[in-house]
Amino acid sequence: MALFPCSQRQDCPNNNVLLVDTNVIGNLIKIKLPEPIDHRYRLVEHFNNFLTGYKCLLERIFNCSIDKRVYVTRRIFDEIDMKNAGNPFRRKRDFKALGTICQNSADYEKMNKLHQSIFSIEEIDETDLRKLRENFQNVSSNLSDQDLSLAVLALQKTLEMNRFSVIITDDEDFISFLKKLRDNEHIDLTFGEVSCSMLAFRHLTDYVTEIYRCCKMEKSEYGPIYLGLYDIHDRRTDMTPPMKMLKRRVLERFTTRFDRITKMKYPDLAKPEFQL
Repeated sequence: MALFPCSQRQDCPNNNVLLVDTNVIGNLIKIKLPEPIDHRYRLVEHFNNFLTGYKCLLERIFNCSIDKRVYVTRRIFDEIDMKNAGNPFRRKRDFKALGTICQNSADYEKMNKLHQSIFSIEEIDETDLRKLRENFQNVSSNLSDQDLSLAVLALQKTLEMNRFSVIITDDEDFISFLKKLRDNEHIDLTFGEVSCSMLAFRHLTDYVTEIYRCCKMEKSEYGPIYLGLYDIHDRRTDMTPPMKMLKRRVLERFTTRFDRITKMKYPDLAKPEFQL
């Protein structure tokens, strides 16, 4: 496969092999969910509007990869399978609106088909997953097999394409693991010996902000994404105090970059419109 750098900017960190974690998909769903639900409209209208907006969002932001694909593993896709009653998007309280507007199995199937059209689903060798867990027991105990499968696939794609593999994730435990994994010079897996130094990660906020900065996403389009992600992170109640502080620093960096980029793109504005 011939790989070509981004025509906008050859050193763009988004223009590599891209993989996406479940928590990122969940955050993008939340951005487009109608909250509160306006009961003057039929639920089918809410669902159709949500699905259209969600599809446009996915297509818009996942258009940076070097090979025009965004990868998930079979384990990740099985986790987000909308027909699966254990799917986190069906059982968690912060996705309550999704359970309201999805009225039947046909709606869930439409979401599955959308995900299948956006994400390239790949299998991994379970032997590699077990090896990662055994080799990094001190940092992998809190990680799911879904997370580890994504790390395996990232290493595999790095070897296949000789490009950085970038995992988009907001899971700080997973990021800590990826940092430890990246410190290894090489690791030998079933598909060969691969350099861990070409493994990378990005928060969704960093990934989307790069699109706003260097491509054609305007303030009117980026603003709702910015506010939505900020609100999602700010409202979380499931974190320890140190993790809250870490997330707060991520949000502060996010806000600073948004303000700086907005002033650069719109020099005639005294202030960014979306000031917090």
